[in-house]
Amino acid sequence: MRTLLLTVFAALLCLQINAAPISGIDGGEKEEFFKATIPQKVDNMLKIDVTTTDQQTILMEVFNDGGKLVYTHELNLYGELTNEIDTSNYPIGTYKVEVSCKGQKVTKEVVKK
Repeated sequence: MRTLLLTVFAALLCLQINAAPISGIDGGEKEEFFKATIPQKVDNMLKIDVTTTDQQTILMEVFNDGGKLVYTHELNLYGELTNEIDTSNYPIGTYKVEVSCKGQKVTKEVVKK
């Protein structure tokens, strides 16, 4: 029961996206998986969790409420990573966070307290 409550709580606080299976080279199904979890609120450190099941290029971008790009980071990833962004110098407000990979994109508004 506790696990179910934690799962529901996490789903309410975070946005997740999963890529659908695609056809493999041999015609069979190959499961490619991309997941990014972005919190809704942040104090001084924004933590973005990213998971992939194969080697992929991930692009992370943060925009202020005026649409100006204030952070960008591109990395190659296979597996799991928690990317920490120091937001202590960011003014209080709302930011748009985008994490993209192979045409898939996770976008979430984050409130900086």
